[in-house]
Amino acid sequence: MVSGGDDHATKLWNIQIGHCTKTFKGHTNSVLSLAVSPDSDYLASGYEDQTIKLWDIKNGTLVQILREHTNSL
Repeated sequence: MVSGGDDHATKLWNIQIGHCTKTFKGHTNSVLSLAVSPDSDYLASGYEDQTIKLWDIKNGTLVQILREHTNSL
């Protein structure tokens, strides 16, 4: 399970033991959206700073930054 919020970080949780197992940091604003790839290898996180970051879940590294994301609602 993943979570994000006003602390500018995205966290990976092991819900069986109830602990955060990994924290993904690197944004300057709140986390607005999260998605995990079907194979659970990647995490996409969208933020108020108009970026989407793609993370490698296994090793916790940032793979790519997508810039200039806008709200199209």
